[in-house]
Amino acid sequence: MFAGVPGVNSPKAIFNFSEKAVLQAELNRLHREHKDKFLMVPQSYFSSHKEFFYSHKYPAVLKLGTAHAGLGKIKAHDEKQLDDVRSLMSMS
Repeated sequence: MFAGVPGVNSPKAIFNFSEKAVLQAELNRLHREHKDKFLMVPQSYFSSHKEFFYSHKYPAVLKLGTAHAGLGKIKAHDEKQLDDVRSLMSMS
């Protein structure tokens, strides 16, 4: 692909991994098609704390920002802890 060197990944695969929302949409499609053969943990994305609404089971693991290696994660065991996390999100 670049400099005449063939790539291992297709252009579609490269595009799918370029943005988290695009990747999540592709994973959701695979899950719908393959059900029990392609299991997924429920995930939600929010652009700000104002849009944040959690409707899955507890405990919940929240990741803030785009850091990696375990940074920016917090575990909430119930609604009270989730409210505390929400208040911290509003300050960042």
